This record gives sequence, C-alpha cells and structure tokens, in this order.
Amino acid sequence: MNLFKLTLLLTLVFTSQIILADSYLFKNTNLISMKSDAVDSKQDLLIVNGKIKAIGKTGSLKLPKTVHVIDASNHYLMPGLAEMHAHVLGESNIQTRDHYLYLYLINGVTTIRGMLGEPSHLKLRDNLATNNTLGPRLITSGPSFNGNSIHSVKQAKEKVKAQVNAGYDFLKLHPGLSREEFIAIADEAHSHNITFGGHIPDEVGVDLALAKKQATIDHLDQFFRPLFADIHRDKQSQNQQFFGINFVAYVDSNKIEAFAKQFAKSDSWLVPTETLMDNLANDVSGQDLAARPEMQYVSAQTVKDWIDAKAGFNAPKTIRQDFLDYRALLLKAIQQHHGKILLGSDAPQIFNVPGFSIHRELKLMVDRGLTPYQALKTGTVNVANFLNLSDQIGTLEVGKNAEMIMLSNNPLDKIENSYSIQGVFHNGIWTDKQAILQYLKNYLAKHAE
Repeated sequence: MNLFKLTLLLTLVFTSQIILADSYLFKNTNLISMKSDAVDSKQDLLIVNGKIKAIGKTGSLKLPKTVHVIDASNHYLMPGLAEMHAHVLGESNIQTRDHYLYLYLINGVTTIRGMLGEPSHLKLRDNLATNNTLGPRLITSGPSFNGNSIHSVKQAKEKVKAQVNAGYDFLKLHPGLSREEFIAIADEAHSHNITFGGHIPDEVGVDLALAKKQATIDHLDQFFRPLFADIHRDKQSQNQQFFGINFVAYVDSNKIEAFAKQFAKSDSWLVPTETLMDNLANDVSGQDLAARPEMQYVSAQTVKDWIDAKAGFNAPKTIRQDFLDYRALLLKAIQQHHGKILLGSDAPQIFNVPGFSIHRELKLMVDRGLTPYQALKTGTVNVANFLNLSDQIGTLEVGKNAEMIMLSNNPLDKIENSYSIQGVFHNGIWTDKQAILQYLKNYLAKHAE
C-alpha cells in the first residue's frame, strides 16, 4: 500500500467520512440509468461486493442482513464518467500523480485513458484496479510513436510487437511519422488486435487514417484539411500548425456536412478536447483562467506555466474565433450524423485540472449543440462501447459494476448539474461529499505551509 493511499484512508476512515462495506443500499433515489434520457424516480439500488445486485421501487427489494443505507432522497444517481484523453505522470513524481488520480475520482471520473504511457503505468493500472492506489480505472498506452521515436518501417513494426508483449492497452500516435511508417504501424497493430489512436501525422491525412481504422482521432486533428475550398487546393501541401489554425483561412464551411457524414460512416471515434482549444484560443486572459476555483488544487508553478502558454498563443482574434467556430460546427455536424464521440478534455494540460475539466468539457459540448443526454453519453455509454466493456460499465443495470456518481441536481435538465456531486462509488468504496471536501481541505492546508 502506497503512502498516499495509507494517509488518505486513515484520515477519512477515522473521521467516518469514507465507508467500507460489503453491501450498500442507495435508498429512494432518482435513477439516471443512461439506457435512455428518462429518469426513474423513487428507486432503490442495492450493491453487493461492488456489483449492482438489484434495482426496484423504494421498499421493494430483498436486502442482506447487514447493509449500509445511504439516503439518496431528492438526489440523482448516474454512471461514472470517463476522461478519454488524460495524461498520467510517471514515477518521478508519484505524490502529484496520485493526487491527480484522486482528483479525477472525486470529480466522478471512474475511467481514464492515459495518452502518453510508460512502463510504470502497467503496474499502476493493476494498483488502481485493486485499490492499492486510489483512483479511476486506467486504460494506458505505451510510449508514443512519433517522428523522433520511429525511424523506419522495420522499427515501427518491432515497436508495435514490443508494446503488445509488454501488455499496453493501445498505441499512441504523435506527429512526425511518415506515410509508410503509419501504414506499417496500423497493419501490425491490426494483426495483433491492438488499437491505435491520437494524432494524425501530416503525411498521413484523415482519409488514410479512416481507411486504416485509427481507433480515435483526438483534438479533431487534421479535420480542417478536408474542408479546404477548391480554390485553395494548392495549399494542401502545407504542414499544419496548432491543430490547423493556419488553415482557417482556407476552409469552406459548406464542406462540413459531407465530411461529417464521411467520418460518421467510419470506424473511428472522435475525442474533441474542446476545453484545451477553448482555454488557449478564447478571449479570457490567462490571469482570469488562473482564478478558476479548481486552480488551487495544482501547484503555483503549474498555473504559471499555463499562463505563459496562453500568452504565447498569439494568433489574431479573428483567426482564433474562426478556429473555435469551425470546430463547433464540426462537432455538431458529427453528432447530428451519428458520428462516434468520446468525452475527453486533455487533463492536466493547459488550465485543465484533472476531474474538474471534464465537467467544463461537458458544458462546452452542450454549448456546441449537443443535448445534455448526448453529452453525458460520450462519457458513459459510448466509452463502454468503445472499450468493449458494455457488460460492465456505462449504464446502471443489474449485474454491472457499481461505478456511480450521486448528484443533488439533474444533469439532464442542465449540464452544469453534473458537478453537483454528493458522492462517488467506485471499486467497492463509497466516498461522500464530506470526504471529498475533507480531502481538498487537507490538500490546501498541506500546501499552504
């Protein structure tokens, strides 16, 4: 057991703010199962050994002899959320890493996909699964495939095999790969039944990435290139700058619908990370972003680095706004044509504090035209489908894992209510609002010294 977990459990258990029991009854709740956009009122939900044992009208369930009852009257239960574009620190900074992992959890994020893995993450994945480290389920890539790490087709294939043998969950792609190297990675990955995702290198392009069934395309990477107006075809050979911001002037918005249909027919999923783009490109100053309440839970140096990064993003206002507007149109069109979307904010990148930023991502997705139910699906049902874990997570149903958030308000009415968290259940542990506040209070006290 690591020091972080031991200290946390001792603090919370002895103050009676974290509950460890074999059976739990969430009594008289409003159930958001995510099987549909309906809310089932006056429901009891019974958990036994971390699994949902029964769901029924309040007072109708047969209960174990000993059960810990949680009064969920006037509250809402929904499945845990996912952060599908997370970055996990390594062994060089375990204390901060474990703090970030716990921030995810207490914000209702019960699954994260680590987008820049290393060997230590394999052990961490197991420790998280067994509660030896407290935090969400970890789906981890290996070290990145990029222009610096790959120098030949042969090396690309060998690295795929090495990461398969090591036991990583998927492969992470970064820019700099040649077309031939990308094809070699894709073909070798498919032969070993391992997925790959992330960025699309300049030499590859969206069409080839879709044809080779890249599992996820993150950040809408390279999505502006297929939208070039016909009169700007000669600009196609240019390398893209920050996710195509230099291509904004060449975009024909009339091509968005056709591209959205093309993407929706593909096997690829989109992880938009709208918060990252909005944090950098919006008109809010770095100092104002740094004043967000959650910034107190990361180091002052981290916040300073984020302010500096924002200041360095100095594209003209009209370009920045068009960049955000086109992304919004793309996201809405892909949703309307039933494209596959996953929830991800790219935490802990610029002004994205782990856990907190996923609720900001949900709000931006609704601002971009998704309904609250559609936005919540990207972090629940869709994630379960993508990970082939629909028999375990994604909805609240009998037989599935009890991975749940209890909210004081209905997020289907107003997406901001996703943050009205009263407690989180994960891996057999119920952590209530008092425990969450106590942890955050202890963190601030320790780092004020």
